[in-house]
Amino acid sequence: KPARFYLLAFFILLLGAISNSLRLSGIVPTNFLTANSLQIGSALESVLLSLADADKIIFMRKEKEKAQVDLIENQKVLIESYARFVPEELLSFLGKDIITKVHLGDAVEKSMTVLFSDIRSFTTLSESMTPNENFEFINTYLKRVAPCIRKHGGYIDKFLGDGIMALFPINPQDAILASVEMLEELNLLNKERLEKGVQRISIGIGIHTGKQMVGVIGEERRLEGTVISDVVNTSARLEGLTKAYASSLIISKEVLEYKNDSLKYRLLDKVKVKGKNKSVEIYEVLNGNSDRIINLKMKTKEDFEKGIRLYQEKDLKKALRLFKKVIKQDPKDNACELYINRCEFYLKNGVSPDWDGVEKLDFK
Repeated sequence: KPARFYLLAFFILLLGAISNSLRLSGIVPTNFLTANSLQIGSALESVLLSLADADKIIFMRKEKEKAQVDLIENQKVLIESYARFVPEELLSFLGKDIITKVHLGDAVEKSMTVLFSDIRSFTTLSESMTPNENFEFINTYLKRVAPCIRKHGGYIDKFLGDGIMALFPINPQDAILASVEMLEELNLLNKERLEKGVQRISIGIGIHTGKQMVGVIGEERRLEGTVISDVVNTSARLEGLTKAYASSLIISKEVLEYKNDSLKYRLLDKVKVKGKNKSVEIYEVLNGNSDRIINLKMKTKEDFEKGIRLYQEKDLKKALRLFKKVIKQDPKDNACELYINRCEFYLKNGVSPDWDGVEKLDFK
């Protein structure tokens, strides 16, 4: 567009010069226009050149603004892409507003709740699938359950193959609510799988809370944001215990203290998990299971928990009677069956003088 102004300005100046030459040659008569054609042409040229320069400035400004908008948009896309690999919450904890400001060794202590979840018997399940089917299966599962974590104020620290490690920085109750919703979403997914004639899947979830270090580990060419603490290890161990007790969701006593009134739960055990010297009192959360399971376990909760207390006090005969009463009402209560086997073993073989009723588990 500016080129048109420059061309028109040159043409008008040329026209004025020609008109003036024709006047001087006597070809055209002398009048106001022909006498001043050169000056008029020059004046119009100046105006058009000014318009051309102004239009050029406007054009360049628009191009610059467009470039800035494109740059901002590209940065936004880049930041969103980084957020897929580096959670925004991690940057916030470290007091950074952009990934480029993160450095090796950046760390801060923070109280948070850790959630570990894992698909049961995934190795066996994956053997019947091709590599592509494995990826499709895992992504389908994660697509269903991961939003439950974000919905309740948590964020995913890392995907562990078929597992998830998530952090909840505000309230441990958020982790419980997210877990229950994950189980409910899994129930819906299993209905879809059964309709397709595909095997249903089950998961285990463990939750613990406490102080931990949030920071950046690695080396200069490969960094990773992560959480390091005993809380993480305990959460992972609790998730592992869901297999032993045939429970979907196990939480520590520390997490239970933040429960709401709608939570249905029962005492499960007091254990020393692998790698820990301190015992942890654990509870089974019933929400997220079928109504049948919830109703049966809530109905037998009083006798079951009383049996556990008697067991821990070495009153094994009374404890066994209560556990048998529970199993009679709910034959599929695997945790109760576990206690019956323990009581019968100790009644037959005896217990050591320093036995405190705490179960020492050496598996992960």
